[in-house]
Parts: sequence; structure tokens; C-alpha cells
Amino acid sequence: MLAGMPAGALAPFTALISLNLSQSCLTQWPLPVQPGRMHQLQELILSRNRDLRSMPPPALCALPGLRTLNLSGTPAGAALLCPGSLAFASALTLLDLSNTGLAGFPPDVARLRALRTLNLSGNKIVAVPDEVGHSCQSLEELDLSNNELATLSPYLGQLTQLRSLSLDGNPLRTMRRAVLDKGTLAVLEYLRERCPL
Repeated sequence: MLAGMPAGALAPFTALISLNLSQSCLTQWPLPVQPGRMHQLQELILSRNRDLRSMPPPALCALPGLRTLNLSGTPAGAALLCPGSLAFASALTLLDLSNTGLAGFPPDVARLRALRTLNLSGNKIVAVPDEVGHSCQSLEELDLSNNELATLSPYLGQLTQLRSLSLDGNPLRTMRRAVLDKGTLAVLEYLRERCPL
């Protein structure tokens, strides 16, 4: 239990490559916010810290080499809805914001060109921006299950590297169940056919 850890307590540990503080009862952001301070950190797991409800706006600027960010089940993940919150995380290849209470799609995700795995399941997302289909060309896995999606952007069909698209538990109204049951490739083809030229 690390509930009493002061903000920035890990600032002296600049050589860390991987940090797992899952289920640590954190109540405040434990990392420094000075730009580049923990430039070697590649993996940060803060999942299931239910009392960590916020993170400072420049929270990720100290972590320019971050490749994996897992905030699953941690309400602070909803802070990534603020524009610019992922501006310093351009190296991310895996982002897990499942069950964080997100009420929208994080706007900066479309700028993460290296992103291969994105998990946004178990939230309240109602739409995926068209820009994701244009920009996230490295995306291989996208989990949007258990959200509030009634429609999907046809531009998601342009994600040619996508191998896994999870949509279960959404009230999709514009796509027949038969298409969904055929799997990712069938859904992508369906979306491509509806994409404006």
C-alpha cells in the first residue's frame, strides 16, 4: 500500500525502465512533472488505483520515452480527455484506459502515430472521431466494447493494420448483427464500403 506516497516521490528514480504501481491505493500522481525527468521509463502501469482521481496536466511530460501506459480502472485516466494531455506521449504503442469513466474519446489519441494497441472498453464513449481512421495507421488492436456507441465512423475501415476490433456491449444501430458476428475483417470491409470518396 502506497496511499501516503507524496506527489513526485519517485523523482529520484530517473533510471527506471518499467514501473508497476497497480492496486497501490494511490491518491495522487506519484511521478515528477518536470519535462524529460524520467526519460528512460518505457512502461507505466497504474491500473486499479480507484482513489487516484486526477493527474496534473503536464503529467506525461517527464516520460518522453513511454511506450506502455496502463490506467485501467483508475479514474485519473479520464484526465486524458483534456486536449494536449498526450502531447508528450508520442512514443506510446499501448494505451489502456479501460474502465476509467471516460465520457468521450481522448482527442490526442489520433496524434499517436506509433500506437498499436488501444483499449477503451467499459467507458461511456458515444463516438469515435473520423480522424482516428486517418491517423492511427499503426493500430492493430482496438477495444471499444461496453461503451455507448450507436454508430461507427466509416473511416475506421481505413485502419489497414487492424487485426482485432472489439465492439460487444454497444448499442450499434447502423450495423447488422450478421456483419458483427463475422469479425474484424468483415466489419472493416463494411465500413470501407460506406466511406466517402
